[in-house]
Amino acid sequence: MGYGENLYLHRRLWDIRDEESIELLRDRLEQDVLPAFRQIQSLDDFLLYTQPYSDVWHYHYTSTGVAIAKGDFDEAISIMKSAFADGRLTEKPDYYDVLLTRDKSALTEFLHQSEASTIKQLKLEKYWQPTPFPLELSDR
Repeated sequence: MGYGENLYLHRRLWDIRDEESIELLRDRLEQDVLPAFRQIQSLDDFLLYTQPYSDVWHYHYTSTGVAIAKGDFDEAISIMKSAFADGRLTEKPDYYDVLLTRDKSALTEFLHQSEASTIKQLKLEKYWQPTPFPLELSDR
């Protein structure tokens, strides 16, 4: 099951109240989705997984975020500057100026706020437990 692929029930619409729909969803999650997710063991694995499904704009912001999370600020800056130079990106993200100063504390706070915001939007708060980003672990 690819990223964004639809589930198909022959000649009818998907309905969460329908037992066959629920069974199909469960089977697809167990057979296709979970095995793919289990292969993601690092931020680099995540980036490779999402790359084929991302447009240029999302891919550059995602790859920049991964570089920041790993503490590779030079790589993050390089990705952004390259994308601006060749016109793939035109808008600077909120964290761009902080990235240029390599303010680790501010960038870490940005990552945690972004993560928390995503979790809240997805209504996953009761399942989520914040964990440190690799750039935080490098201090230990």
